[in-house]
Amino acid sequence: MGEQRQQAPPGSGAAGQTLSSRSSDVLSLGSFIVLGLPDGMLGTAWPAMRTTFGAPVGELGLLIGATSLAVLGPAITVLAVIMVAAELLLGRLAPVGRPAVPR
Repeated sequence: MGEQRQQAPPGSGAAGQTLSSRSSDVLSLGSFIVLGLPDGMLGTAWPAMRTTFGAPVGELGLLIGATSLAVLGPAITVLAVIMVAAELLLGRLAPVGRPAVPR
């Protein structure tokens, strides 16, 4: 009965989010929009663009596939480098852990 609730300070938001949490949310939303915008714009503009270039409708799929590979290619490369580096590091540490592992 004598319990009192503490109120969040003014300007802290209804959920009591911190400033870094809100800036992280804004960054996530901005990244989502920036990464998704080119494909959406391309799909909308393609009917007018294809007449200019004289390209068939099916070329849109090739164009979107190429842009997807251009975005995913560096990410896959980084992942491969991390995996190779981890394998080399674990390969050097493996002789240390081998005596403890029964065969």
